[in-house]
Amino acid sequence: MSTAASQSPSSPLLIGWGTADITPPEPVLIFGQFHGRLPEEPAEPLSATALILDNGTIRTALISCDLESIFTPFEPPLRQSIVNAVPELANCTIIINATHTHTAPEIIDYNGYFTATAHEKIDLPVMKPQAVCDFIVKQVTAAVTAAWQNRQPGKVAWGLDFAVVGRNRRWTDTKGNSTMYGNIAIPEFSHIEGFEDHSVNTLATYTPDLSLTGVVINLACPSQVRENDYRYSPDFWLETRQLLQQQFGQSLFVLGQCSAAGDQSPRPFYDKDAIARMERLRGQSQRLAIATRLARAVADTVATITPEATDNPILAAIEKVATLPLNNLSEADAAHSAAELAAFEAERDAEIERLAANPALLSEPRWYIKLTTATQRANWHRGVVNRYRELQQNPNASRNFTLRSIRVGDIAFLSNPFELYLDYAIRIKARSPFLQTFIIQLAGSEGYLSTHRSTRAGGYGSIPPSTPIGPEGGDVFTAQALNLLAELNSRNS
Repeated sequence: MSTAASQSPSSPLLIGWGTADITPPEPVLIFGQFHGRLPEEPAEPLSATALILDNGTIRTALISCDLESIFTPFEPPLRQSIVNAVPELANCTIIINATHTHTAPEIIDYNGYFTATAHEKIDLPVMKPQAVCDFIVKQVTAAVTAAWQNRQPGKVAWGLDFAVVGRNRRWTDTKGNSTMYGNIAIPEFSHIEGFEDHSVNTLATYTPDLSLTGVVINLACPSQVRENDYRYSPDFWLETRQLLQQQFGQSLFVLGQCSAAGDQSPRPFYDKDAIARMERLRGQSQRLAIATRLARAVADTVATITPEATDNPILAAIEKVATLPLNNLSEADAAHSAAELAAFEAERDAEIERLAANPALLSEPRWYIKLTTATQRANWHRGVVNRYRELQQNPNASRNFTLRSIRVGDIAFLSNPFELYLDYAIRIKARSPFLQTFIIQLAGSEGYLSTHRSTRAGGYGSIPPSTPIGPEGGDVFTAQALNLLAELNSRNS
């Protein structure tokens, strides 16, 4: 599918915003770690926010959800539900992304923490994944429907500022081996592996008289300050929304996007005590400190760009399928994962039987940790075994992914389904024909896409179980993304 057109000057730009609460109404396992977590603390509201831009010729939508990823079992029914509710959006480019919070509900149907066998044998105190999917699909569709119904003439402006939020979370030792997280106060520490991007890309929307109605905020960092909490939470996006609404009004819409951040984190490796001291002196949590920096950058951007707001930007969109080769796997990779798979499946099955035979164990604190960890680890290694078999049958095996891009004036939004390492984003932004390129990761759920240097250095995020698509596929992705951006630009220059 490919669509692109410039706006007719006689058609006013219509802007619509909508939001909905996607916090599960019943207990759901919290997703984001190898072990599941049942909520133990009051939830902080998870939300979905939708923005529709419509010039009479082109209609597009941006949707952001406080989720870990836009998982495959969730995305197709969501897209169909949106089109059923708003038929005018059929054949339009809709980008749906997750903010990548690690305190979001599990929505993977029987491929996540509890297998179908576990559901059959154990009286689990959680909503089934399909029920969670159905609920969130309904709520996100409501947000999009509200955005469609709320469309009004308006203006847009865009700009760039900076805030220190994301930091590279991989470090390399003196032997050239990389690790994600861990202690670097050791003699073997050599350097932080990769770059950081502190840019904050902002798209602002206004009424015709320049009252601010909403902002799209794009930054290279997942929302994972408190990623181990036992509660639902949007993490620092909660405080960011609150601070911006305090400044610009409670009706302000805030749509968060996680740019390429497969190797990024909001947690620093060094100067941690000094940073914590400054937060303590200011009476801030780490989340509030980040939100304060982020809100300040957005507010400064808005103050600068508002005089340039326009009601007649070029509006265009393109969708194309990218075919990327599967990651290369060795016989040793497959053998290692096969052994790990067998071990974790045995551990999982034994734990299911133990719990089924002793239902009283389900009342013990965090009784599910061992079971959910074994289940997830088995899933992780099963992917390697299955891909190796596929590559043995077809050395050129590949996967198809839909890349979506939306142009608004001088800027472009570009989505991808990966936890994309930052190097790729910098490569794309450096060669993009647009003034600003808002790269959006996890508009899907396809695992890490690591670089050549990271793959050579190893470590979580860059090893075979983490990377269905390898750096060769990353090179293809980058080339196809740049071709897509060039085509979008050439059609509307």
